[in-house]
Amino acid sequence: MAGTKPKNKALRTLILFIVILLGLGGTFVGSNFFSDATWTPKLAIDLEGGTQLILTPKKTEDKGGAISAEDINQAIEVIRQRVDASGVAEAEIVRNGNENIAVGLPGTPSEETLNLVRSSAVMRFRTVLLSTVGNMTINDDPAATLAQVTGSAAPAGAPAAPQQVQVGEGNNTVTVSPTPVPSETGTTQALQTQTDPNATPAPVTPEVTPQPAVTPTGSATPDLAPAPTAPAAQPSAAIPFDELMKEAEKYPDTPAGASTVVNDPKQITVRDMFIFNHLDCTDPASLKGGSNDDPKKNLVTCDKNGQEKYILGPEVLSGTNVTSASSAMGRNQQGNATGQWEVDLKLDSEGAKKFDEVAKVLHQSKSASPTGGNPDSNRFAIVLDTLVVSAPGVNEPVFNGSASISGSLTRETAATLANQLQFGSLPLNFEVQSEQRISATLGGEHLKVGFYAAIIGLLLVCLYLLWQYHALAGLATASLILAGVITYLVVSILSWAMGYRLSLAGVVGLIVAVGVTMDSFIIYFERIRDEVRDGKPLAIAVETGWKRAKRTIVVSDIVNLVAAIVLYVLAVGGVQGFAFTLGLTTMVDLGIIFLFTHPMMSLLVKTRYFGEGRKFSGLDPVHLGASSNRIYLRSSGTTVNSKAKKKVVASVAAPTVSLARQKAGLPQEDEEVATEEKEETVSEETVEETPTEVTASETVEPEDTTEKAASPAGEEATK
Repeated sequence: MAGTKPKNKALRTLILFIVILLGLGGTFVGSNFFSDATWTPKLAIDLEGGTQLILTPKKTEDKGGAISAEDINQAIEVIRQRVDASGVAEAEIVRNGNENIAVGLPGTPSEETLNLVRSSAVMRFRTVLLSTVGNMTINDDPAATLAQVTGSAAPAGAPAAPQQVQVGEGNNTVTVSPTPVPSETGTTQALQTQTDPNATPAPVTPEVTPQPAVTPTGSATPDLAPAPTAPAAQPSAAIPFDELMKEAEKYPDTPAGASTVVNDPKQITVRDMFIFNHLDCTDPASLKGGSNDDPKKNLVTCDKNGQEKYILGPEVLSGTNVTSASSAMGRNQQGNATGQWEVDLKLDSEGAKKFDEVAKVLHQSKSASPTGGNPDSNRFAIVLDTLVVSAPGVNEPVFNGSASISGSLTRETAATLANQLQFGSLPLNFEVQSEQRISATLGGEHLKVGFYAAIIGLLLVCLYLLWQYHALAGLATASLILAGVITYLVVSILSWAMGYRLSLAGVVGLIVAVGVTMDSFIIYFERIRDEVRDGKPLAIAVETGWKRAKRTIVVSDIVNLVAAIVLYVLAVGGVQGFAFTLGLTTMVDLGIIFLFTHPMMSLLVKTRYFGEGRKFSGLDPVHLGASSNRIYLRSSGTTVNSKAKKKVVASVAAPTVSLARQKAGLPQEDEEVATEEKEETVSEETVEETPTEVTASETVEPEDTTEKAASPAGEEATK
């Protein structure tokens, strides 16, 4: 019964191992049949090639035209964080010359990943002063247009008030402003457009949902800006973006009037109006972003889709006030998924205070004109790299430090935006000097050589195991093969799920894993030898040796794992790839030794071939260094040879003789004899520990032994 329990435990452990193996295999096969996974792991840029971008920093006035080495190093770190967070592994980001940065991305990176590298991700919050559809262009004197915009009445063709969308809890709502479309029946003051009649209607601009906790009490209403009047216009062709920026330099950049209200159209300058009149957001050059981004001045720009254009006021809040950003599926008040992706923002205390002050003004503008009025008077824009991400209206005056960007966001675009906001903006603005495909720096030949090295190393290890452990080398080889299979499955699954790519340094880490797995196996086997030499029966030696060996194995693997983690955190590039595979294979080794090697060893010693210690089994007495008094499992039960019987008799008789001598007043035997008796007593205890019951006929009857041993002692005492 005692031997049945360990056997059942070993079987249960093996079943668990098989379930885990089948789960990994099922995930691997399923990902290949039902998704875009591949049957082989993705390779890094050194083995496969990829795309290389050369970034050149732009000199800015705020830095005095100087670009420091610290700025370049900081930019490299931010780009690396963005790329790593996007799931692209083994990217090479290094300095190229004194100022340029070379970014190598393996394989064929997505457009979202390329944008992570190209964009500086400078985020600003600005108020909306004026907006219209992106492809509307007019030909008019900008000064006259500005006079109309700052008038007191909106034209007949002005866009209607935006619809209200109830969000949040209670009365916490946000007004989303749809893309304005000119009225077909407008008066002579209505904007006349040059639009494509076949163009697709513009979708609703992504919204920002404030999450206020309290509603503030009433306060003094500031002087509200009058609703801007749309200018009269005559159709004209749009001016190309680059030419437009040069032409705009001819116009004054002085506001139409003094104002301290953040949403007052009087802040608009003649230059702003000229750019706004001629800006065509369908021109790809208008959507490059990253230019003319002075936080203290107005900004004329487009939304990121080119469907709406804006005149925005100076910055009211910086992206540096964003403490965290994450993407997730949106949920309604009942906690159910809405099916739309969102980016959740958290502001620090300073940012929350600033933004609540602005939100209060925007909310009061809405309250002062409940029927609509100027639809831009209560809108603010979230601007990323000079392009508007979202421009919602405000129905509540408090954001309380949190908001969520939602709307026309996909999983990829939401993750990209959250990534950019989370890791912050680049310290410099960069322009892409070149973007080209590059071939593998090492190529498949190095991978092939690495594969051959792994095979040769594995064969040498197997030959050594066969020479040293005989038939048990089969168990060690099976452990190695299973460790290799599991590692391959895990690396392939990570390539599909997380974008992991295997570099040559990673291949080296996998080869090192062969030695790590063998270390665990050898430690276990040598512990079994030690226990057998100490007099333990084989079945007990396997379990006792495991209890001692597993402590050594766990400590050794933990040291390897800690070293891999430290190396991964402190290093970059290929060294990180080596550290990753080293840590991965170390964890695989722990799983193999606990869930496969030890349970299989426990089952093998219960078979006749291994349990009887037959020749070349790896457990024979001569091979293990066992003396002839060791006990082995026989098909007919446990047997002890003649020498073992004498040892048992001596171990039983010795305490009786010692007691008789003590009663007779005779001196005890010397220390050497006492030590021998102690060792023989240990041998007796070992016999009692064997899981196979030893019968009285197989050993000796204690009564006879005691009587025979005590008789001479009694006679000696009488004399």
